[in-house]
Amino acid sequence: MFKKCTQIHVDQLVQVDRCEINDENGQRMVYELHHGQEVTVIRFQKGSPSLDGVNGVTNEALIAVLLDRLKSVQAVLPCLENEGALEGLNVAMRSLRARAERLSTQSS
Repeated sequence: MFKKCTQIHVDQLVQVDRCEINDENGQRMVYELHHGQEVTVIRFQKGSPSLDGVNGVTNEALIAVLLDRLKSVQAVLPCLENEGALEGLNVAMRSLRARAERLSTQSS
């Protein structure tokens, strides 16, 4: 097995690494979030679920988590920065959904 990690973000609470892994399952990329003594691993969907099976999460799923979290924070501690982040995430979600729709009609 080959694993190469590159740090892509660090702050006072968490370090995020993008890791390229090559093993018996082929080549894939995962993200490791190191926080305290714990590591959370995010594996994205690789390939089409209809062809490759469900093998990870989608960008849309993670954006949905962030939208939900920021909406909760905004309800308690509203601020312009949260509002701007929500707006940007909503734009990202609409764009990804439009792409998925376009690709699904092209493959039909």
